Amino acid sequence: MVLHVIEPQYRIDHPTMRDVVFANATDDKSWPAAVQDCAGRSMIPASAGQLWAFRLEANGIDHANRYFMSSTAAIYFVADGKPHVAFYDTQRADGTDNLLIAQAQEGYNAHQTHGRWLIDMKDTTLTAMLQDAERRNRIVTPGSRKVPLNGAYANDASTTAILGEKQLANDVQTWLRAKNYSTGYNWLLNEQDLDKLGVNDQHAELRRVGVGGYGVNMDVLVAVVLCNYGGRARGVRENSTGNKG
Repeated sequence: MVLHVIEPQYRIDHPTMRDVVFANATDDKSWPAAVQDCAGRSMIPASAGQLWAFRLEANGIDHANRYFMSSTAAIYFVADGKPHVAFYDTQRADGTDNLLIAQAQEGYNAHQTHGRWLIDMKDTTLTAMLQDAERRNRIVTPGSRKVPLNGAYANDASTTAILGEKQLANDVQTWLRAKNYSTGYNWLLNEQDLDKLGVNDQHAELRRVGVGGYGVNMDVLVAVVLCNYGGRARGVRENSTGNKG
């Protein structure tokens, strides 16, 4: 696998990312500022899976091993009396299908002021995000997992739900083992957290996924991040070449 530099952008050879152009990393920013920065390049912030795919091939180039904010949404909700968390990655080039991007400032304000961002379950964008997560089998039971890197990590439903696909989960597991990690940690809110936040069958709590790095161990996927927490982001844009893996 090779990292192709297209100054000041990159492309990688990971089978699921060959049509994705990656920008250079932003400086530390607030989430709304990162969304605006990416929009200025006609890009959106990368998903957790995209950030990991870049890390796998970058060999530390352009801060790849540092902590990054991602645009992967973690949606905590209740259905049929049971708590769930769904994960969603942006499908549209302008990000309007992802509330984390479309309402970045609103999310920042809600988490900054109230420590929660409750979305009405009847919201049409939220409904579409949940339907997509269900279709892609990206809904799991809340609660953190510490999973051995012996095959269990890549096979754990929370890992594939966050990263978006099984092959990438396998590749991340192999990379972490090569870096002498023995476990992967998927940090999720639990049922008690949801009760305290007021999550019920009428309101969902929206969080961001952070990709762990220096300062926050690289074996951590942080699916609890408030939208008023900042960090680095990396813009992405999909350029179709007719070569999808």
